[in-house]
Amino acid sequence: MRYHNYTPHAVTVGGVTYQPRGPVARVQARFGPIVDGVCHQTFGDVEGLPDPQREVRFIVSGLVFAATDRKDVVAPATGHPEVVRNEHGHIVSVPAFIEKAETKSQIVKRLCEKKGYPCYDFHSSIGKEDA
Repeated sequence: MRYHNYTPHAVTVGGVTYQPRGPVARVQARFGPIVDGVCHQTFGDVEGLPDPQREVRFIVSGLVFAATDRKDVVAPATGHPEVVRNEHGHIVSVPAFIEKAETKSQIVKRLCEKKGYPCYDFHSSIGKEDA
Protein backbone atom coordinates (compact mmCIF):
# COMPACT_ATOMS: atom_id res chain seq x y z
CA MET A 1 0.00 0.00 0.00
CA ARG A 2 1.26 3.47 -0.91
CA TYR A 3 0.30 6.68 0.88
CA HIS A 4 0.01 10.06 -0.86
CA ASN A 5 -0.12 13.13 1.35
CA TYR A 6 -2.76 15.69 0.38
CA THR A 7 -2.28 17.92 3.45
CA PRO A 8 -0.23 21.16 3.35
CA HIS A 9 2.52 19.82 5.61
CA ALA A 10 4.71 16.77 6.17
CA VAL A 11 3.06 14.02 8.22
CA THR A 12 5.16 11.62 10.32
CA VAL A 13 3.55 8.31 11.27
CA GLY A 14 5.49 5.66 13.15
CA GLY A 15 8.84 7.13 12.11
CA VAL A 16 7.97 7.46 8.40
CA THR A 17 7.53 10.98 7.01
CA TYR A 18 5.16 11.63 4.11
CA GLN A 19 5.84 14.88 2.26
CA PRO A 20 2.95 16.82 0.70
CA ARG A 21 2.27 16.06 -2.95
CA GLY A 22 -0.01 17.75 -5.40
CA PRO A 23 -2.86 20.03 -4.43
CA VAL A 24 -4.17 20.18 -0.87
CA ALA A 25 -7.49 18.42 -0.34
CA ARG A 26 -9.94 20.85 1.28
CA VAL A 27 -13.59 21.13 2.21
CA GLN A 28 -15.54 23.97 0.61
CA ALA A 29 -16.72 26.48 3.21
CA ARG A 30 -19.41 29.13 3.02
CA PHE A 31 -19.78 31.98 5.47
CA GLY A 32 -22.81 34.01 6.50
CA PRO A 33 -22.74 37.69 7.31
CA ILE A 34 -20.59 38.88 10.20
CA VAL A 35 -22.70 40.22 13.05
CA ASP A 36 -21.00 41.44 16.23
CA GLY A 37 -17.78 39.71 15.14
CA VAL A 38 -19.42 36.30 14.65
CA CYS A 39 -20.62 34.47 11.53
CA HIS A 40 -22.06 31.09 10.60
CA GLN A 41 -20.04 28.59 8.59
CA THR A 42 -21.36 25.69 6.51
CA PHE A 43 -19.35 23.05 4.73
CA GLY A 44 -19.73 21.70 1.22
CA ASP A 45 -17.90 19.24 -1.00
CA VAL A 46 -14.32 18.02 -0.79
CA GLU A 47 -11.99 19.57 -3.38
CA GLY A 48 -8.51 18.57 -4.53
CA LEU A 49 -8.80 14.86 -3.79
CA PRO A 50 -7.93 12.69 -6.79
CA ASP A 51 -10.04 9.78 -7.97
CA PRO A 52 -9.39 6.49 -6.18
CA GLN A 53 -6.26 4.62 -7.29
CA ARG A 54 -5.41 0.97 -6.85
CA GLU A 55 -3.25 0.30 -3.75
CA VAL A 56 -3.13 4.02 -2.81
CA ARG A 57 -4.47 5.68 0.32
CA PHE A 58 -4.71 9.44 0.53
CA ILE A 59 -3.58 11.24 3.69
CA VAL A 60 -5.95 14.13 4.43
CA SER A 61 -6.82 16.50 7.27
CA GLY A 62 -9.31 15.50 9.93
CA LEU A 63 -11.89 17.87 8.42
CA VAL A 64 -11.57 16.33 4.95
CA PHE A 65 -11.66 12.85 6.52
CA ALA A 66 -14.93 13.70 8.29
CA ALA A 67 -16.46 15.20 5.13
CA THR A 68 -16.04 12.14 2.89
CA ASP A 69 -17.24 8.55 2.95
CA ARG A 70 -14.37 7.33 0.81
CA LYS A 71 -12.58 4.26 2.15
CA ASP A 72 -9.25 5.24 0.52
CA VAL A 73 -8.62 8.22 2.81
CA VAL A 74 -6.81 8.22 6.13
CA ALA A 75 -5.97 10.99 8.57
CA PRO A 76 -3.25 11.31 11.22
CA ALA A 77 -4.45 10.00 14.60
CA THR A 78 -3.80 13.36 16.29
CA GLY A 79 -5.95 12.54 19.32
CA HIS A 80 -4.18 9.26 20.08
CA PRO A 81 -2.51 9.08 23.53
CA GLU A 82 0.83 8.08 21.92
CA VAL A 83 1.16 11.30 19.88
CA VAL A 84 4.66 12.83 20.21
CA ARG A 85 4.78 16.60 20.81
CA ASN A 86 7.67 19.06 20.89
CA GLU A 87 8.45 21.50 23.69
CA HIS A 88 5.86 23.94 22.29
CA GLY A 89 3.08 21.33 22.28
CA HIS A 90 3.07 20.93 18.49
CA ILE A 91 2.62 17.43 17.13
CA VAL A 92 5.86 15.94 15.80
CA SER A 93 4.51 12.48 14.96
CA VAL A 94 1.49 10.25 15.39
CA PRO A 95 1.52 6.49 16.01
CA ALA A 96 -0.98 5.62 13.28
CA PHE A 97 -3.54 6.77 10.77
CA ILE A 98 -7.29 6.60 11.34
CA GLU A 99 -9.50 5.00 8.71
CA LYS A 100 -13.20 4.78 8.03
CA ALA A 101 -14.99 2.05 9.95
CA GLU A 102 -17.94 0.18 8.55
CA THR A 103 -21.30 1.03 10.08
CA LYS A 104 -23.51 -1.78 11.37
CA SER A 105 -25.81 -1.47 8.36
CA GLN A 106 -22.82 -1.64 5.98
CA ILE A 107 -21.61 -4.83 7.69
CA VAL A 108 -25.08 -6.42 7.48
CA LYS A 109 -25.42 -5.46 3.82
CA ARG A 110 -21.96 -6.85 2.98
CA LEU A 111 -22.71 -10.15 4.76
CA CYS A 112 -26.15 -10.46 3.12
CA GLU A 113 -24.67 -9.87 -0.33
CA LYS A 114 -21.87 -12.37 0.35
CA LYS A 115 -24.43 -15.06 1.27
CA GLY A 116 -26.78 -14.10 -1.58
CA TYR A 117 -29.59 -13.10 0.80
CA PRO A 118 -31.96 -10.25 -0.01
CA CYS A 119 -31.13 -7.23 2.12
CA TYR A 120 -33.72 -4.91 3.54
CA ASP A 121 -32.53 -1.56 4.87
CA PHE A 122 -35.00 -1.00 7.70
CA HIS A 123 -33.59 2.39 8.68
CA SER A 124 -33.99 3.90 5.22
CA SER A 125 -37.71 3.08 5.26
CA ILE A 126 -38.55 4.70 8.59
CA GLY A 127 -41.09 7.46 8.10
CA LYS A 128 -41.94 6.45 4.53
CA GLU A 129 -45.43 5.32 3.68
CA ASP A 130 -46.01 2.23 1.57
CA ALA A 131 -47.09 3.03 -1.97
